[in-house]
Amino acid sequence: MINFAPPSITNKEIDAVVKVLQSRWLTTGYVTQDFSNKISKYIGSKYCLSVSSCTAAIHLALIAAGVKEGDEVITSPLTFVSTVNSILYLKAKPVFVDIKENDFIINEDKIEKYITKKTKAILVVHYAGFSANLDKLRLIVKKHHLELIEDAAHAFGSKYKNEFIGQNSKYCCFSFYPTKNLTSIEGGALITNSKKIFKKASILALHGITKDAWKRFSSAGTWRYDVVDIGYKYNMTNIQAAVGIAQLERIKELYHKREEIYRFYKKELSKIKEIETLTGNDYSKPFRYIFVIKIKSPRISRDQFIEILKKKEILCSVFFIPVYRFSIYKKLFSFNRKNFPETEKAYKECVALPFSAVIKKSEAKKVVRVIKEIFNLSKNV
Repeated sequence: MINFAPPSITNKEIDAVVKVLQSRWLTTGYVTQDFSNKISKYIGSKYCLSVSSCTAAIHLALIAAGVKEGDEVITSPLTFVSTVNSILYLKAKPVFVDIKENDFIINEDKIEKYITKKTKAILVVHYAGFSANLDKLRLIVKKHHLELIEDAAHAFGSKYKNEFIGQNSKYCCFSFYPTKNLTSIEGGALITNSKKIFKKASILALHGITKDAWKRFSSAGTWRYDVVDIGYKYNMTNIQAAVGIAQLERIKELYHKREEIYRFYKKELSKIKEIETLTGNDYSKPFRYIFVIKIKSPRISRDQFIEILKKKEILCSVFFIPVYRFSIYKKLFSFNRKNFPETEKAYKECVALPFSAVIKKSEAKKVVRVIKEIFNLSKNV
């Protein structure tokens, strides 16, 4: 079986976890802080708050950005549900803008016509390692006095032009889920260059308490603390952070392995007329997260394609089912699919192939060989 996106775990990660277990300080502590510092250094940002998930990071970013009940947040309908749920946690309203065909990212040129007096922020979703056009977005938020929040779950290590995603951001949210470019088992991070935002998010991420457990119970700490806000249980543990640090130390290796498989897929699958690969854009320097193709065959549908591969023990996925197609959002809102032609087209055609830093070249060759057989191309790979 060729799994969809297995994580790359070595003795380095295992040894790091064992060391934390032996220390007996398992939850948030000095290892978590070390991970946050290392992420900031890698990205080039002033602050990093490691949290329990990217969802937590987005929620905290929206709160710090001042989003409240009745406000509107512009975002993409082609995203994971956590993007939209984070908006709904605050009883704000998601406003969807269609995507671009080349990179599946929100069409920046269409955003302004959706801005109203209620609009508070733009929550942009970077896709598959490709960056949104941050120059255009920064001009829009400046012109309309809005906040720009980046859902960069797909884009850790990617660059917009010559800057890392998050390097010059006010609110940038990463995911360290097992399928991601870097994993901490579960986890995420809020990146910012604002001390005020960092302090607010740090307090909210741990019940509104002014001191975490490390600051209260370590030899250098004190037991006294205050609760200054109604916060959440969003902290990252030392165990998760230890895995993240080990991954970060291997980041170049992870990058090159993903790039190798990506280039192989791109070269071989571009020869098939009934398939298109996601082209991306010329202002991104992506850290490859997923490899997406579009099925353009009059003979074989996207769903049939996935099932054929599954029978051959090759597991694929779809990134994503448009959010407005799910039952709960149909009940809450009245979105019309006709307003999102590119999103609908992308959903009906797209397939994400098995892809990660541990996908072997032999496995990638099998994937390509089976795909060529599906489209009656028997040339050896």
